[in-house]
Amino acid sequence: MFYSPEVVIVCNHVAKFYPLYPNPLIRLKSLLFKNHQSKLPVFKALEDISFEVKKGQTLGIIGNNGAGKSTLLQLISGITQPDQGQIHVHGRIAALLELGAGFNPDFTGKENIFTNAALLGMSSSEIAARLTEIIQFAELGEFIDKPVKTYSSGMYVRLAFAIAIHVDPTILIVDEALSVGDARFQAKCFERIKQSKQQGMTLLFCSHDIGAVKQLCDEVLWLDQGTLKQYGDPLAVTSNYMSFCFAGTEQDNSLSDTNAPINHWGENKGSILSCSLQNEQGETAHIIQDDELITLTIQFMLPPSANLNHVGVAFAIRTLNGMDLVVHSTCEEGSCFSSSILHEIRFQFRNFLNEGQYLLVVAIEERPELELPFYHEFIEGLAYFSVHQTKKKFGFFLPKITQKISTITASSTASIVDKFISLEEQK
Repeated sequence: MFYSPEVVIVCNHVAKFYPLYPNPLIRLKSLLFKNHQSKLPVFKALEDISFEVKKGQTLGIIGNNGAGKSTLLQLISGITQPDQGQIHVHGRIAALLELGAGFNPDFTGKENIFTNAALLGMSSSEIAARLTEIIQFAELGEFIDKPVKTYSSGMYVRLAFAIAIHVDPTILIVDEALSVGDARFQAKCFERIKQSKQQGMTLLFCSHDIGAVKQLCDEVLWLDQGTLKQYGDPLAVTSNYMSFCFAGTEQDNSLSDTNAPINHWGENKGSILSCSLQNEQGETAHIIQDDELITLTIQFMLPPSANLNHVGVAFAIRTLNGMDLVVHSTCEEGSCFSSSILHEIRFQFRNFLNEGQYLLVVAIEERPELELPFYHEFIEGLAYFSVHQTKKKFGFFLPKITQKISTITASSTASIVDKFISLEEQK
């Protein structure tokens, strides 16, 4: 039962179990004798999952491999059924799950448009009316008339997304499918998703790209080993997820002050002794002016276990919704720390940020070659500040850009026109 007309998905105590068969003979027995299945051990792919999604909302789904993300999306799509609990979905669903799912490999791309769109609930006349738009969006050229078994993975994605977005779904489900597409097509897809969201489409977005999740999603659901670990604000959920992935240590949730760090973890917490953000007058900067020189001073203690060849200090400036605008690490410049335990480092930069509120991230890290960073200490929200601009800028920041304006002579103009006419004639 839907709790309001605006709710399009309800999952109520949903669970999905898969029996584990020790050998083929046991599997055969379970098929012949149904009561035999109850004696088998089971793998709990999902257990006691409850949440709801409203119309027009974007829900991000994150978690490590094997956490149950794809299983949950299959249940919502109706591909499989829950063993416990209930799922209610209101509206037409278009799902991009497994690559090439729903396509007949021997059919051409055009033939698959008709069959796949029909499976998504479109009539023949509706498909015919949208056919040209779908083909143009997919940009497959002559391959649209060739069997899809000749397609690359990127071409599969182009066709699948073009069909899914043009059936006007109430709910669009994307499970990492766009990650195999090229950058230009990904940007094109996200722009079309943005347009559809403005018209009320709901999006379920499953991805390992945490930056994209923070930017796209209104709420985030974190699954871990089949259970709902956390659900809510994108910045809070993704921050806890990243600390879980990189540190494997318990989150410090004892801080409740609104100006306190929102995320604090690492193997050597306490290594960062102090941090200050100062303006040109040497005062603590809570409000920063346009083009003002800022000094970030960090005092820290190198952990005894730190490798001096790989250790570094990093900082980032983020928007309050989690988008990194500036990221810098001494590892990128070549750290030169001595064997002394106590150190101080100062970073200086001109403020080029647009008006708004920001937070500071500071970390002591190690970056061994060809390996993921290791964090001795990571503090997100160590400082908060606002930027005041006397003149509104567009975008997130404005670097120093030089410009020069000059006039074009009549002879140069004639030459440009001749080149333009020549290019048009070649077309």
